[in-house]
Order: sequence, then C-alpha cells, then structure tokens
Amino acid sequence: MPFASLDGYYGTQSLLGITQILLISVNAYINHDIVTRAPAARGFRLVLGTSRRGSWEQIINLIITDPNVISIVSDLGKNALYDLLKWGLWAGVGTPWLLRCNKSKKIVKELRKQNDDLQDKLDQALRRAHQPVKHQGLSVQIKANKTELVRFNKETLNFLETEVHDEREHAIEVCVSRFNTRTGTGRMISSIDAISIPFYPEGHLSENRKYFWPKISLRLRKEFSIQ
Repeated sequence: MPFASLDGYYGTQSLLGITQILLISVNAYINHDIVTRAPAARGFRLVLGTSRRGSWEQIINLIITDPNVISIVSDLGKNALYDLLKWGLWAGVGTPWLLRCNKSKKIVKELRKQNDDLQDKLDQALRRAHQPVKHQGLSVQIKANKTELVRFNKETLNFLETEVHDEREHAIEVCVSRFNTRTGTGRMISSIDAISIPFYPEGHLSENRKYFWPKISLRLRKEFSIQ
C-alpha cells in the first residue's frame, strides 16, 4: 500500500522518542553523564525548527546555552560528535558501529566506567521512535545535515522486540560490564568493542549466587548468537 499519511499519534510518539534519544546521548557525550530522564540534560536544549512545505521532515536544532558546553563541543568537533551519535544509535538496534575518531573513542571509554549503561537508558526511547515502523510499516531516518546517522526499519524493530529462549545450557566466555547485586541483572560483552548484552536471572537469586555470576542461568536477547 503506497504511503499516504503519517498517523498523528505514532508520528508524535516517534518524534518524542528521537528527541529523548538525542537529549540523553548528547548529554552523555559532552557532559560524560548518563542521565535517567531526558529533561535532566544540561547546557543545551533541542528546539523544533520550521518544517518545509511538502516534506515529512522535521528539523530539530541543537541550541547550546552554556559557554562551557560551547567550548566542549568546539573541541570535540562535528566528525567526532557524528561518530558518537552513530555509535549510540546503531548499538541500540544491534549493529556495531566502529568508532573512527580518537576523541570519540576516548569518550566511549569514559562512559563505560559509569554505573549506568547508555543503551539501557535509550531502550524505551528507541521503541517510541519505531512506532511508525511498527504500526504503519514505514521507515524512520535520522540525519545530521546531509549525513545519515541511522535508519529505523523492520529489521531494527525486530531486534528490539524479539527474544529467543533456549532451554539448553551453553558455556560462553564474556566479561560482565555492568552488574546490579540487588537484582542480579546487568550487561556483558564478548570483546572490548562489542555491543553490551543485557542479562537477568532466570529465577530467584540467593545472596551467595548474587556474588557468583558465572553460575547464573541467563536468558539472552536475540542479538547474542551462541555457536
């Protein structure tokens, strides 16, 4: 069926999700702080620009409100910022992005030391951004000027919504990058540049088992392939 219109509810939900993604991501990259809620971002704001007649594009302008942030962004540079945005967006939908700039690599290294995980904070926003994909079969493209950062489609939606449950036991070698001793949940990586993979316990954890994670029975999301 040819595209005729964008449903108002799904369109606004997608715009909300994209705005949340950008606020949380940009704040992490310039302030080195992973915030829980998008309004907590500081030193800048996002402002909707005027849409062009006959176009389905929505312009979002980054307005910097803090002189210190201006200096940080100037030093970071456009290429490194685009590099970071691609890394965060593509990792959120299961596709590793190889960082190309030394400055962006340094920032990601610092973010990995945080108690919170950026991908965890972006998950719900990514699902909102996919609403036109899920309900109307459309695709959503995010661009910075003429540079495409990411394109959301059926494949990226499938990554977000599909889980595979395997009752068999497997021995795997990973490093735990995040672990919550209270809930037994966390994230793990198969290599230093790999996408972090969420895990959670299959059943109740005793206090002893919370501190001995290799014996925890894990349910893995689809992005982790066991050979």
